[in-house]
Amino acid sequence: MQSRGYTLLELLIVLLLITLLSAIVAPSSISFLRRQRVRTAAGIIYETLLNARSQAVTNKVNYSVDFRRDVDGISYCVRQSNQECYNWQLIREVYFSRCTFPSDEQYFSVTTLTISGVCTAQFEWTGAVHGRLGGVYLQPHPQSSYCHGVWTKTLLAALDNGEVNRCQE
Repeated sequence: MQSRGYTLLELLIVLLLITLLSAIVAPSSISFLRRQRVRTAAGIIYETLLNARSQAVTNKVNYSVDFRRDVDGISYCVRQSNQECYNWQLIREVYFSRCTFPSDEQYFSVTTLTISGVCTAQFEWTGAVHGRLGGVYLQPHPQSSYCHGVWTKTLLAALDNGEVNRCQE
């Protein structure tokens, strides 16, 4: 006798196995995607800082990159230091842990940005960091222990980008 299909029991077993595997794999996949989103955002910020430094040297004008916390994520804006910022770029679903560049609220302290607060990385026309060293530290969500940062290593604006052990001070 030739079989014409699968029994209901066989289909239920296969469905149960698929459900169990999905339940095991889904949390790690979600975590991976969130971390990847943070790495991508850090890469964007890293490239933006490099570009601002390059524009400062090329145009012989001081440039600034402003960072602010938004409801949906973080925003950044590149501008000449003596001008206002009008072209904010939003990176969704990524959160600031902290920003150690000087801010408009507390010039020489580490800041955890409020929604309205702005911290600024400034590059002189010589390519050097204006003021002091700093960095931007990002998380996939506010309670996450995972942290990725972009920071200046020297006053000559050597930048670094990578995972850090802690996001908080």
